[in-house]
Amino acid sequence: MVDEHILKEIATQIEKATLQLFKQEDVFANIVQQCIGLGYDFASIQLIRSEEQIIEAVKGTDWAGKARHYLEPDPSLRDIQADICQTCRTEVIAGWDKRGRFDKWVYDDNNHQDLIRIFTPLILVQDDKGKNNQQWFNDLRGNFINHEVTENWFKEIGQNQSQDNGQQSVAEIFLPESCVGDEVKVIGTIEVGYKNPLKKIEIEEVIDLIKKVGEWALKIRETQLPCVLDKIAKIAMKAVEADGTSLHFLEGLPLKPYVLEVISDGSIKKKPLVIEADRIPYSYEVFSELIGRDFIRKSPPRKGGLGQKAIKNDQEKFVPDLSQGQNAITLKNYNQKAFDLGIKAIIIIPLIVEQYTGCLYFHFKKENPFDKRVISWLKLFHNRVEEAIRHGITYEHQRDRYTQLKVLHSVAQSLTKNLDKEDLLNQIAWSTLNLLAADTITIYRYIEANDQFLSQPARAGRLKFSQQAQTEIDSEDVPAKLVKHGKNVYPDDVACQEIFKGSLFAKKEKIQAAAGILLKVNDQIVGTLLINYRRPHVFEPDEKIIIETLAASAAIAIMNQQWLENRQQWLRAFSEINRHIKTAIGLDNKQLPLKDDKQLLNLIMQRSLECTGADLADIRLFDSVSQELVMEVWHPANAPGASSIRTKLGEGITGWVAQHRETVLVNDVTKDKGNRYKRYDEPSNSELCVPIVDQDRLVGVINLESYRKGAFDERDKQMLEALADQVVIAIQSVKNREQLVKVRALADLGTVTSSLIHRINSEVGAIRVWAEDIYDVGDPYSEGKALRIRASAERILQKAQRMQVWIQQEDKLPINIAEVVQDALAQVDDFPSNIVKQIELPDNLPDISVGKQQLTDVFDNLIRNAANAMPEGGTLSIGGQLIDSEGETLIKVWVKDTGIGISEEDRDLIFEPSYSMPSSGHGMGIGLWLAQTYIESLKGNITFDSEIGKGSQFTITLPIN
Repeated sequence: MVDEHILKEIATQIEKATLQLFKQEDVFANIVQQCIGLGYDFASIQLIRSEEQIIEAVKGTDWAGKARHYLEPDPSLRDIQADICQTCRTEVIAGWDKRGRFDKWVYDDNNHQDLIRIFTPLILVQDDKGKNNQQWFNDLRGNFINHEVTENWFKEIGQNQSQDNGQQSVAEIFLPESCVGDEVKVIGTIEVGYKNPLKKIEIEEVIDLIKKVGEWALKIRETQLPCVLDKIAKIAMKAVEADGTSLHFLEGLPLKPYVLEVISDGSIKKKPLVIEADRIPYSYEVFSELIGRDFIRKSPPRKGGLGQKAIKNDQEKFVPDLSQGQNAITLKNYNQKAFDLGIKAIIIIPLIVEQYTGCLYFHFKKENPFDKRVISWLKLFHNRVEEAIRHGITYEHQRDRYTQLKVLHSVAQSLTKNLDKEDLLNQIAWSTLNLLAADTITIYRYIEANDQFLSQPARAGRLKFSQQAQTEIDSEDVPAKLVKHGKNVYPDDVACQEIFKGSLFAKKEKIQAAAGILLKVNDQIVGTLLINYRRPHVFEPDEKIIIETLAASAAIAIMNQQWLENRQQWLRAFSEINRHIKTAIGLDNKQLPLKDDKQLLNLIMQRSLECTGADLADIRLFDSVSQELVMEVWHPANAPGASSIRTKLGEGITGWVAQHRETVLVNDVTKDKGNRYKRYDEPSNSELCVPIVDQDRLVGVINLESYRKGAFDERDKQMLEALADQVVIAIQSVKNREQLVKVRALADLGTVTSSLIHRINSEVGAIRVWAEDIYDVGDPYSEGKALRIRASAERILQKAQRMQVWIQQEDKLPINIAEVVQDALAQVDDFPSNIVKQIELPDNLPDISVGKQQLTDVFDNLIRNAANAMPEGGTLSIGGQLIDSEGETLIKVWVKDTGIGISEEDRDLIFEPSYSMPSSGHGMGIGLWLAQTYIESLKGNITFDSEIGKGSQFTITLPIN
């Protein structure tokens, strides 16, 4: 029977050993504090994770936890901490490391150029039985094998710490003779230093530090899982009264081909090892008493051996197994080296802790030790050991995940604070490299709207071969294939994964495992993240969560930075447009004035294209007369038929936006719920349309389209809505300026012509007197001339008097527009007889407030122009109606002819002051410019439509109030 008291005591011992793991943080904090007490400005502890063969910063300075690096076999690719571990030397470095072993991002981000630092290994000196030497550091000697750092170094270079500058001293340590033949196990490094770059460091200081670090290494070891496993093995050995134990746990990375051994002069050198092909590499191996390191090296666990069979069947193995009729000779055949050592029996207990496996071996010198008591102990102890290991593994992994999550949180915060940095992608790359202890990281920024990878990807890590980062990405390159694939991939063998297969980079850099991660915000891809390992690596579920969490933070940071860049681009566009608006209203004399609102609208459209990356764009203004959207400016400028496009309210997306005065963003027009998309020319896939509204009055729409799906986002929408307000200001500002110019011109014309009309009256009066004198002579021939002269003088006087009325701006009174049209027709006393008049003005048109003679002269001008356009005869049509526009009732009157039409070259000129229609010699001569000026002063407008050979129509729209 099993003694319950003894079992409880053993359980207490195992629990006590396991609790040492929970003291690690306190030990770290105490060591860092002691470093500060020695006078150093900062200290950092880095520890090796055996199962992953990486070294990571775990405590101390601001960069603790931010750096994790693989213990790279190739010296040219190693980080400084990994190199210190594998050379077992101590180095003093001021500024940049000339061998390029520093983590460049950590170095730059923490201003390490201003530091002088000491890097030294945390080492354990162990004998063949795995026992740690507790005193080796008391008799330590050392010297600089090269010494460069001088007190005046920083002064000499003027503190211009470029990466070409830097000095370093290398110290080699010598252990006492008692350590010769022992092995040195490096469990990490200590980094200390000064923020005063002029501080001089002598070899005595370095030796004192190494001695302290030797003590600290022992304390740290007591808080690590191997120490717990060692104690469990020894407790187990005593429990079953075995002569020796060995515990092998967690299959790890391939074994190193060397060990560090203390040679005859006390220095530490690499001793080559012969590693047999069928050996199983375990991350943790402990042994005691009869079993030593030399025995384990000569007789290791092997593939296909009893240990693996015990794991496979989850059942203890006995050698010899008496139930199978085996005897002592069986052990000799199974393990000759064990038999030669005097071992007569072995018990193998499988250790299966979740996904981790291993074996605990008990070695006995006595034959047939497998009595009922031992077997009972084994059954109970098996579970106790697995449970203890489970607690240890769980705690270590939780602590590791906590550290990673803490760093992940720190990195995410850092990304949000550094959106304005040009090297944001580099920060993401190096942060990812350090968090995951990867070998290289490459990030490509991707613009989904353009299906384009931006040039100059960010890259972190050291390369085997100097190579230019690929800037042009085609469909067969890894980033493009990953985007097309549409989801993350985690191949542990890149040669067999379709996306990475054929990668020139992977081939050159000997990449074995990789991850391809899409950087996405919602469904929008903003980049790709490629994580590469030159060593075997399996992406565990927890690691995938960390990677994808980091990727999400990185994607948001990239998108936010892109938004900031776009926002700055928008702000520059707003600033430029504002300058031109000031120009348009005469507030800025530094810019050349824009010719008209069309030029300003073109500017607004071009900036919208640049800021959003759209392929098609136009600005359509609302014609209140026709109740249609009319193309004002468009891109591309040579789009066929664009000038003739007129959109009714509710027609297509643009018409819907105009009708409802709501912005519409459609990322896939083929899936638009209302099926509103209407193709005019080239088909697009996404559309963003924003209404232009002046208070309650519809002005028009800004319309952007793209050949790509998902080309626009909410931020584009917000910015374009803000730009729509600029359009209102721009249009009104230009129109106000034009109106102001016209009003001033009209006033100037009145000033000039007032005195001129007075002189005309005087001169014409004199002509009339002279005509009377000629008539009185009585000559029949002279009488006829005198009458014609007097008639012409009368007409000139009448026109001068009407011009006087025009200039003086007669009072606005309620006038019936039908009467005005009749008066205008009556003024045309020489109206051609070959022209048919069709007057269709409704009787119920309400009165409008105008100057009667001024409006009569406007229609006089239009009627005479129409008549003159029909030299061979035709039809003059004058009609009118009431219309409703934006809740306001307007009177619309048109004058239409069937004449020759207006040529293309004249259409942009007819409202210019210097332009005269052919009728100007017969009518009032006020011109269309003056007519437009007057109509617009009444808050109305005058437009025209013309077709060569078919005639023209001028339309006047006036408010009834």
